[in-house]
Amino acid sequence: TPFYYNPSWGNALSFTASSPGGDATVLLDNVVFNTVPSYTITPSVTGGNGTISPGTAQTIYSGGSVSFTIAPNSGYRIYDVTVDSARLATPVTSYTFNNVMANHTIAASFALPDWTFDTAGYSEAWAATGQIASSSIASSLLSYDITSGAGDPMFDNAVLSLPRASYNWLMVKVRNQTTANAGRMYWNFGGGLSQNQSQGYALNQNDTQVSEYWADLSATGSYWTSGTTITELRCDLPDGGLPCTGTRFDVDEIKLSAGGPPTPQVTSITRYNPAVAPPSYTAASQLTLDVRFNHTMTTVASNDFTVTSTGTATGAVGT
Repeated sequence: TPFYYNPSWGNALSFTASSPGGDATVLLDNVVFNTVPSYTITPSVTGGNGTISPGTAQTIYSGGSVSFTIAPNSGYRIYDVTVDSARLATPVTSYTFNNVMANHTIAASFALPDWTFDTAGYSEAWAATGQIASSSIASSLLSYDITSGAGDPMFDNAVLSLPRASYNWLMVKVRNQTTANAGRMYWNFGGGLSQNQSQGYALNQNDTQVSEYWADLSATGSYWTSGTTITELRCDLPDGGLPCTGTRFDVDEIKLSAGGPPTPQVTSITRYNPAVAPPSYTAASQLTLDVRFNHTMTTVASNDFTVTSTGTATGAVGT
C-alpha cells in the first residue's frame, strides 16, 4: 500500500507490524522512495488596508492543510475573500485549505464601513435574518420585500471589527415604498444585541425616490460610548408603523460616519397642486410645491424658507 512520507517525521523511518502471526517474520518487498508532491498556496491583499496571515506563499505537501487569518486595519471591514479567483458568498476572518492536492490562491480586500451594494449579487456580508420574503442586489441597490404582515424584518452583518470611537452617525439611503414610518439600527460590542444599543430614525412613507436619513448614535449616551469595538450591526428596516401596507424597500447605501449630515440643500422643486403648466395655475388661490432636500430633517418650518415674488404674485408661505 503506497503512502506519502511527511518530512516532519525526520530522517528515521521505521516499520511496525502488528500481530503478524506465523513465525513473526515480516518481509518488506519493493520499498521505493519517491519525491513527495508539494503544492503552493499563494495569499494576497488587494488594495491594502488589511492583512492576510501568513502573508507569503506556503509550500504544502500532498494531503496537508494550511490556515489563513484575514484582518482589516482599524476603521476598515473585510469587503470580500476570493479562493482560486471565486468570491466567497460572505466574507470570513479565517480560511483553511484541507487535503491539499493542487496549487491554490486566496485573496482579500478591505473597505470602509460604507456599504453601497455596487457589485451585483453580492451583499457585502448583510444577510436577511427575519421576515424578508425575497431580496436581490442589482443597479447598486439592495432591494427586498418584507413578508406580508411582518412585525420585525431585519438584516444582519456580523463580520465586523470596527472602532466605535471613530463613528457617531449612521446614514441610510433608502426608498420606502410602504406605509412604515421608521427604521432602526442595532449594534453589538460583543455582549449581544439589545434594545438599549440601538437608534431609530423616521422614514418617509410611500416614497417615490431614494431619500437620505441620518441618526445620531451618540445621542444614546453610554449605550454608545461604553463599547470599544463594533462586532455586529443589525438593520431593522422597517421598524415602526408595522404591520404596514406595501412590502418593497430599495437600499442604496448604509454608512457609519464620524460627522453628521451635510448642510441642507434643495435638490428639487415640483408643482404638487395644481399640477398643470403655467400660466394656468397662476390664478389659483393656493399653489402647493413639493420641495425635496438632500436629506431628511427633524422639522421644517416656514421661516426656513425665503421666497421672492415676481410680477404681481402676492401671498404668504406656509409648510
